[in-house]
Amino acid sequence: YSVSGYDVGTSTTSGGPCSYTSVGNVLVYTDTGLTNGTPYYFVVRALDQTSIPIATSSEVTTTPVAPSLTFVVDSGTEALPNLTPGSLSATSSILTVKTTNASGFITTLARTNSSAALVLNSDSSVTIPDKTNWSAPGATTTAGAATASSTEPTTLQFRVWKAQTDAPNYAGTWWGSADTDAAALFAGIPATAQSIANRSTAALATTTVRVLYDINTPSTQKTGTYSGGITYSVTANP
Repeated sequence: YSVSGYDVGTSTTSGGPCSYTSVGNVLVYTDTGLTNGTPYYFVVRALDQTSIPIATSSEVTTTPVAPSLTFVVDSGTEALPNLTPGSLSATSSILTVKTTNASGFITTLARTNSSAALVLNSDSSVTIPDKTNWSAPGATTTAGAATASSTEPTTLQFRVWKAQTDAPNYAGTWWGSADTDAAALFAGIPATAQSIANRSTAALATTTVRVLYDINTPSTQKTGTYSGGITYSVTANP
C-alpha cells in the first residue's frame, strides 16, 4: 500500500470512540485544543490513495499540564546607599526565574511614581532626574531607547548587566555588546511596564536577570530623603 496521509484520533476514554482529524502526509502534528489536567488517548491511522484507512497504531495516552513559572526578586540588593550630589553611585537587583514554558518568558519593569522614579519626601515637586525612558522595541534584534551612560549622565539610569545575566535572557541589541563604558547602554525607568528581557526557551533550572542601577545626581540637587519604587513582572511567552 501507498500512504497518502494520516488521521489522528483523540478520545478522553481509553478505547474510544475517537474523534479523527486529518493531518495530511506529515510526521509531526501538534494538538493545541486540549484541557490541562485531562487524560487524552490517541491513535494514528494511515490512509491509502483513496483516503481509506489501511492501518491503525496502538493507543497512547498523555495528560497535558499548564507550564509552571516561579519568579523571585532579591530585595536585599535594591537599596541605594546615601548619595552625594555630583557623585556616582550604583546598586543592582537580582531576578530569578524558573519555567517549564517551552517559549520562555518576558520580564518587565516600571516605576511606581508617575512623575519620576525618585521623589523628595518633603516636596513632591522635587525629583531626581531620570534618563530618557526605556521603550522596548518589538524584537530583541532591534535597538531600543538605551544609550551610552555618558548621555544624560547626571540622572538615574538602568540596564541589564550582561556579565551577571544568563545569556539566553540578555538582548545585546538593547543593552549593548558588553558591560564596558563604550559598549554598555542605559535607559531611564519608564512609567508603564516595558520589557527588559525576553527569553525564547524554557528555563528548567533557575535562571538569572540582574538589573544594574546607576545614579549621578546634579551637584545642585536638593538634599533630603527621596522615595520611589520599581515593579517587576514576569509572564510566560505565548
